[in-house]
Amino acid sequence: MINGHVNYIAVLVAAIASMGIGFAWFSKSLFGNLWMKIIGQDGLDKLAVEQMQKAVKPYFIVTFLATLITSAVLARIIVWLGLTSTGGGISTGFWIWLGFALPYAFTDAVFSGKDKSRMWPLFLIQAGYRFVNLLIAGAILGTWQ
Repeated sequence: MINGHVNYIAVLVAAIASMGIGFAWFSKSLFGNLWMKIIGQDGLDKLAVEQMQKAVKPYFIVTFLATLITSAVLARIIVWLGLTSTGGGISTGFWIWLGFALPYAFTDAVFSGKDKSRMWPLFLIQAGYRFVNLLIAGAILGTWQ
């Protein structure tokens, strides 16, 4: 189904959902505290945290654009494969994660310069985030195609 059309509203919704997943995943309620400890940012005082949060705000725009690209490409793959259903989208998200996101997360963790006691948690947090993200984006995109 190479000539199928991508539902760009679904792409936008998947990108927004992906950003929401990221905010939740890296929040203090889930993995934020551990992730901050692993990357060496856990000892910051309240003022330093506020300054860091202010400094990264502009990057959220770029991150959202990158997420839009990921969602659009995932949607295109789902359409090309003709897997325009919830299960088809989830399956596509899983295989994209397994073939691309998981190996990249592993490589990033291995070469992060962290000792093994921090490397594995870093890998699990990042690979887990990408796993959930791609499955949910795939579900949205597959359902709405």
